[in-house]
Amino acid sequence: MAPKKDRKDDSPFELKSKMAEDLQQRAERRKGQEALTYYEAAATAFQEAIGLADSSDAPFSRILDCRFGIAECLQSWAEGLLQVAAALPDAELTRRREHEVTSKAGFLLMQSVQTYQTVRELRPSPTPSTDTNTSGSSTQFPSTAETSQVIGAMRVDAAVNCANALSSWVKALNETATESDSNPISQSDTMMQLAEECCNQAIAREEDASTYSNLGDILIQHGELMCKAGTVSQGFEKFTKAREAYAKACELSSTDQGDDLPGLLLNWGAGVLTAAEHAETVEEALPLLDESITRLRESISFDRGDPMPHNALGEALVAKAEWLSKLETPAFDLTAALSAVKDALEEGYNGALRINANQPDAIVGVAEAQTQQAKIAQAAGSADLAAASWTAAIAAYMKALATPEALGNLSERCNIRYNFSCCLVKCGRLPEAVHLLSQLIAAGLVSAADVAQDPDLEPIRGML
Repeated sequence: MAPKKDRKDDSPFELKSKMAEDLQQRAERRKGQEALTYYEAAATAFQEAIGLADSSDAPFSRILDCRFGIAECLQSWAEGLLQVAAALPDAELTRRREHEVTSKAGFLLMQSVQTYQTVRELRPSPTPSTDTNTSGSSTQFPSTAETSQVIGAMRVDAAVNCANALSSWVKALNETATESDSNPISQSDTMMQLAEECCNQAIAREEDASTYSNLGDILIQHGELMCKAGTVSQGFEKFTKAREAYAKACELSSTDQGDDLPGLLLNWGAGVLTAAEHAETVEEALPLLDESITRLRESISFDRGDPMPHNALGEALVAKAEWLSKLETPAFDLTAALSAVKDALEEGYNGALRINANQPDAIVGVAEAQTQQAKIAQAAGSADLAAASWTAAIAAYMKALATPEALGNLSERCNIRYNFSCCLVKCGRLPEAVHLLSQLIAAGLVSAADVAQDPDLEPIRGML
């Protein structure tokens, strides 16, 4: 005789929730617009399942699972929207289109955060009573499907995801911020504080390497916002806490247990590099850059064929070379600067290109490193090296701009084209630089005033 089937497995709630889970899994296996369609359908199906919960006598824990599924789908849908927009051809990626997409993504992320906050832990009730708990720390509820339980703090997985959704939401908010907005910095600060609290809540209940690394990333983002708002000392306090979080993440990790130590080291190195970008003196910058370089080299040493740590290493070494080549600093050393930029090319960007010859970030990185090498060589009196470096920089920029849809959002593409224009001017190719800058000005991506104030563009100042 066949075993009797559990009616709840065939309930409308369970059937709909399983359909939602299947749609979410399909979305995760797809890319681009197709993935977005499945995420939207999955979020709708999870919501419909919740609507069937009462009639199906569904356990409250399963309702919470559906809420978590909704929040995950909304978050992935939002982040996917931004990725799809960033991969649009130049002709389709306008400021208006990007603003619309970013605004929609921000709305979805807001919904995701609000939904994650409803995904709570369930704990056994200390008494069989179904009265409301008066301690203020949790709320008790009756359940016929489960033993009497109380609702506690946000579930650990929901808290971590909520923090990451808040981080993405802040990025979207600042992408769409305009001069008419009341105070986007203040709003972002509040949201980043909440993201930190979510990570700390999760860590308090379950110490985990990846959660500490997430906390480090969030502290770096928060510190960067503070620096941009002018509160640099407070920003660097966040950077210090971030470095402590990254160190704790690596301390807790073990490759023997399947932890992603190379990825944690990459996050650490990239995070400290961001902190170094906001240093105001060479005494602040160089120790941070050296720490970043050390962690990124450690990540690369695992040799897992990932171009990302190579690219980050290249960026850190170029930044170090730039500081070392500043005449007014006590660390001025052109020989050391040239050595750093050569390492940036060989260990960093060319290392990434050996893994993937068409890696767009690495190609742009080569252009930027060659530009820096040309400037240092000129200062050192090495005309031949400078000329060769300018030529190599132009070749790399042209290769990168052959596929602009691989270069990121509108701002990132604009920055690359602007830097290419500066490079063209240095090589005496003035008409090409004027043409490119005129396009950027006409599109509203660069102002004529900015061009007029840039000393690198002085030879074409009267030509625009």
